Amino acid sequence: MLRALVGVFLIVALSVPTWANELSSLHWLAGTWKRDSSRGPIYERWVVLSDRTLEGHSWRAVDGERIDLESLLLVAMGEEIFYISKVLENPYPVPFRLTELEARHAAFENPEHDFPTKILYTRVGNDSLIVSIEGPGPGDETRRIDFPFVRLNDKDTH
Repeated sequence: MLRALVGVFLIVALSVPTWANELSSLHWLAGTWKRDSSRGPIYERWVVLSDRTLEGHSWRAVDGERIDLESLLLVAMGEEIFYISKVLENPYPVPFRLTELEARHAAFENPEHDFPTKILYTRVGNDSLIVSIEGPGPGDETRRIDFPFVRLNDKDTH
């Protein structure tokens, strides 16, 4: 009887997904992505540091110079996954908690932040990505901005 209970426990324990396994489903972000803007190209590069951490950086290329825009972390902490963003406009990093995760889509939310309160990463095909930010808009409307990216070979970045 004890042997059967231990066997059932092991099957249940091994079948429960861990956050590290969930975070690994976002490893498709690894690499360099580019989007065009009115002020020149913007790049976002993600690197897998471990099963529990991805590190990202965003920058703009202007006249051959790199201007850093944002430092990013995707990290499994305890039983949750956080998207942590540090931009020049904020004195401290801002955390967003993972609220949705599918094979080609992830959403992170922080209802206490002014804007955005939600960040979405949606994979479109193998070489395209839409990053969306959402938050309070005029009146009771939700304001949403979409940023389409294409994947680059790392040798194509500036």
